[in-house]
Amino acid sequence: MYVLTRRFPSLPLEKGCIELAGGVLTFSEKCQGRYLVAKRGVYPSTKPVKAVEELYIAEGPPLRVDLVAGKAEESLRLFQNFVKAGLWRELASSFYAAASSYAARCHYCTAVVDVALKKPIALGGIISKPSRGVEVSAEERRGVYHIEVVSIPGHSQRFKEVVVEIFHVADAIKAVKFGTVAEPPLTLYLSQSNSRGDGSTKFISQPFRKLYEDVLHVSTRLLIKQLS
Repeated sequence: MYVLTRRFPSLPLEKGCIELAGGVLTFSEKCQGRYLVAKRGVYPSTKPVKAVEELYIAEGPPLRVDLVAGKAEESLRLFQNFVKAGLWRELASSFYAAASSYAARCHYCTAVVDVALKKPIALGGIISKPSRGVEVSAEERRGVYHIEVVSIPGHSQRFKEVVVEIFHVADAIKAVKFGTVAEPPLTLYLSQSNSRGDGSTKFISQPFRKLYEDVLHVSTRLLIKQLS
């Protein structure tokens, strides 16, 4: 994948050049190439490219630019099979921006991240850390850890922090998606319980909810009111 950033803003072609200036792509007759290639790491290059149908802009949340159709859209595909080698830090801020952008608009926030880790103990620290309103689960599958993060309303900031922490400890991101279908576990609602004056706790009945691409669906199943 070819990537343009503020520090690496020009992609030379056999005929012409694509340049990034102020977040806008322009075409010129020639330029001194300076761009990034994301493939088993992130590496700089200056070589002319024979043919290119798409590229990514990593200023803010990652944008996938379809040069054939002439359109651009936010896309996390830049971080599919993303290996932390070479100049990977050049693109880290784009991941943070994507997490911040999603957390700013989600109600029930969800993320699914598959990562490779050389030191799984680092992930254990994230999972075991108490996070009110946020649930983190992980399952190891042939050396890849499948992680799900879910938060309820009012806890999107902590959700974002957890997702960024996962990015920090990972050696490679195999897959990542925000806004996947998820059903918040019962414990998330119980953590929001109200204390009663007599020392007991009353758990308020609330619906289970599902989120898919920022569209909220409320199921008919309710949590049972419980007194303790």
